[in-house]
Amino acid sequence: MITTRKQALGIYLFSRQGMPLVALPSGERLPIEPAQVEGVLALAGEFDRDGRNGSPQETVTRVQYDGYGILGMRGEHAVVAMVSRDLLDQDLVPELERFLKRCEKRLRRQGVQ
Repeated sequence: MITTRKQALGIYLFSRQGMPLVALPSGERLPIEPAQVEGVLALAGEFDRDGRNGSPQETVTRVQYDGYGILGMRGEHAVVAMVSRDLLDQDLVPELERFLKRCEKRLRRQGVQ
């Protein structure tokens, strides 16, 4: 599991089709609704695929939205996102990647596409 850090306010997991699978707040409530996080990542992902914001093959997305920083990562079967008050540090990417790989392994076993 992703280590608890003061700056992380919530962790979100979506299917590649955008369906929310899990949303875990670090406190009592989520900072942003899952549908909003998914929408922001989808828009940022389209922007990245056009090659205007880094490599078109980039799987990591970092965006500012409504006073929050969102770090998102796309995998083969799922998308994971972490939300904080500021843009999250690049050093969280390996940790987020390990979490995504574990989730994807479970999704494959369950037959989720």
